[in-house]
Amino acid sequence: MTMKLFRLSKIVARSANTSFRHHSDLAVQSTATLWNQLDSKRTELSNILEDAKQVGEADLTNIRFETTKQNADIKKAKDLKALFWSKKFTSLKELITFYEQLIHPVHALRDEVYTTWVDQCGYLSQIKQSVNASAEEMKNWTAEFDKLGEHMKQLEEKKLAYVASTFDVEIYNYILNVLRIGAEQSPGCLPVANQIFHDMTENEIEFNETTKLLLKNIQFGDSIYDNSDLLFSHIEYPERGDHTYQPTENLRDSCSRMLETIESRHSLPMEVGDLRQEDEFFMLCPPEPAVEEAEEAQAIQ
Repeated sequence: MTMKLFRLSKIVARSANTSFRHHSDLAVQSTATLWNQLDSKRTELSNILEDAKQVGEADLTNIRFETTKQNADIKKAKDLKALFWSKKFTSLKELITFYEQLIHPVHALRDEVYTTWVDQCGYLSQIKQSVNASAEEMKNWTAEFDKLGEHMKQLEEKKLAYVASTFDVEIYNYILNVLRIGAEQSPGCLPVANQIFHDMTENEIEFNETTKLLLKNIQFGDSIYDNSDLLFSHIEYPERGDHTYQPTENLRDSCSRMLETIESRHSLPMEVGDLRQEDEFFMLCPPEPAVEEAEEAQAIQ
């Protein structure tokens, strides 16, 4: 019976190991396929990237600040996604300019949302802090507060509706891939790519596997077989699992043990594990120049 169980356990272990390798190989193959698809666009994008060496960071980042309205083609178009794919871009600057014109209404709505929020905060401050306000004033302020809140909600819905009809993940992947390849000749493409990732997050465009690969390559320089996710998890959390906090333990003692481990492992001065007190902190701060000069004058006298 023991021998049968032993053989069974070996079979299960072998099967699990084979399955793990199989899934790992599939993941690498899938990643390689996506990379090949991205790199296969180099010939297609060569016209856009001809001027990449001459394009500086300011040439691209300033386009957002210079864009104040949409061109006539965008205003007339009924299907903005189709309009994007029908365009034959001839330069990197032309592509980014067209993108900024597309997203300009989103930025305008975002600014209006922020302005409305500031106004709403003003009414909230009046409601919370006015001690001698009459019931009628409180009622009016509350009504205005609710009205602004509803207006903000409508603006957000309008913004997301415009985004859904104008952008999708494929459009963003196309632009990001152009910037990824362009960054090989002009590092100024990288700040624009970072801004576009921010736009995707703000506009609730869900990343797909291709977007994740582009993010890893643009942010960390990952190629097919690199994995910054694994690397950065060890850098950010080197002490994960080394210490466990017990509810019965003093919190200060637990923190001290963790700090001592970090100090010994990474050669970092950590105040010998003790939490710095407020008065000690101010003692370590350099004095203001005026105070220091006055003390020197008194010492001379």
